Amino acid sequence: MTNDVVCLRPEADFARVGALPPRSLNVVYRQPDDAHLPALIKETRAMVMPAVGPKLAGTLFEGSRLRLVQVTGAGVDRLDAAAMKRLGIPVANVPGGSSGAVAEYAITAASMLLRRFGWADAEIRRGNYAAFRARLLADNLPALEGLTVGVIGLGVIGLAVAAAFARLGCKLCYCDPEPRDRSAAASLGATALPLGELLRVADVISVHLPLLPSTRGLIGEAQLASMKAGAVLVQASRGGIVDEAGLAMHLRSG
Repeated sequence: MTNDVVCLRPEADFARVGALPPRSLNVVYRQPDDAHLPALIKETRAMVMPAVGPKLAGTLFEGSRLRLVQVTGAGVDRLDAAAMKRLGIPVANVPGGSSGAVAEYAITAASMLLRRFGWADAEIRRGNYAAFRARLLADNLPALEGLTVGVIGLGVIGLAVAAAFARLGCKLCYCDPEPRDRSAAASLGATALPLGELLRVADVISVHLPLLPSTRGLIGEAQLASMKAGAVLVQASRGGIVDEAGLAMHLRSG
């Protein structure tokens, strides 16, 4: 029997959120490394895949009957865009599907870093409770309320992240030459700044950009060096946006 859909996410993912497909669809669930995947794709009308994972070569889709590839997240960089266009296979994504989860992550990561929760846990487990507690008290670590949060990339996700920080009493600035919704940014009290100025003034910097030739390595050694003392960086985009060599150098230097 010809399959309607091959899905590269477990069925349990959809059951958990009440989004199982109708019984009229014949859906097969497979892992991305399944040896039978190339044959399945050739006989399937649609494919559903997560945004995160290894890249899928364009040759995988040669000679297929696919009419749609649906990505369950925002990023579509697992696919060879030129090959999909040449083969005439439409690709769809879910731009705002993970906005709430990313906002929750950004706030959690910022709090963990600013309040040194991970470091404190490790020190307590080593038996250094008293000394480390004294250090934390002496450093008078800040809460998020009242801090300046700089959001780099104010699309669907970036705007959700900005709104989440605003609800905690943070001041907002952003860098985006073409923000998705200027009026929404204004309603949050967010100020547009050039990248260099944002890096200098923000206590928390949260990155929400697509990985493009223009954004690869956007945050490098010079940009990290320009951040204020004690500021934290939350990288919630594709890895290539932050230059890893520059990042490693700054981590080694403290």
